[in-house]
Amino acid sequence: MACRPPTPPPPVDMPNLARVIEMMATDLQQQSATMTQQHQAALHQLETSRFAVEASQLHQQPHTFSLEDFIRHNPPKFNGKVNPDGADQWVRDRERIFEATQCPEERELSYALYMLIEEAEFWWIGMKQMMEDKGENATSENFKVRFLEEYFPDSVRYVKEIELMQLEQGIFQSLNMLLGSNT
Repeated sequence: MACRPPTPPPPVDMPNLARVIEMMATDLQQQSATMTQQHQAALHQLETSRFAVEASQLHQQPHTFSLEDFIRHNPPKFNGKVNPDGADQWVRDRERIFEATQCPEERELSYALYMLIEEAEFWWIGMKQMMEDKGENATSENFKVRFLEEYFPDSVRYVKEIELMQLEQGIFQSLNMLLGSNT
């Protein structure tokens, strides 16, 4: 059986085709204009909403970090009957809460004092009186210095630093031995 050549396409009605293309172009232009208007309206509405939110935030009172907010983070109490490491840990735990919550510095001292109980509370009463007699202000930083002097003295800190250095040296020597035996 012989192959027949493909049948030619029907003749194109050029004037009709041009009219269809013009109608499609006009529709696309109208759709584009409508979408641009909708986009601009949405942007305007978004901008208006943003300004309204910013304006309302300016008139709101900022949240003040309260004692209840501090207590929600379960800060440990301090009774003064712990070893120096426990005292140092108490300071670090308290400072971690202050930093994470962005506690105002002027409240840090009162919140720390709230956590003192038993012997530590009596220690502070005496220390505060001694500071006032010397004309020193009771600030959060002064409290920390006095607290660490009492419960984590320099002599203990020095021993801890030596222990840490010895531990680091031991680790370094062990690593050198391990690495040296593998080469």
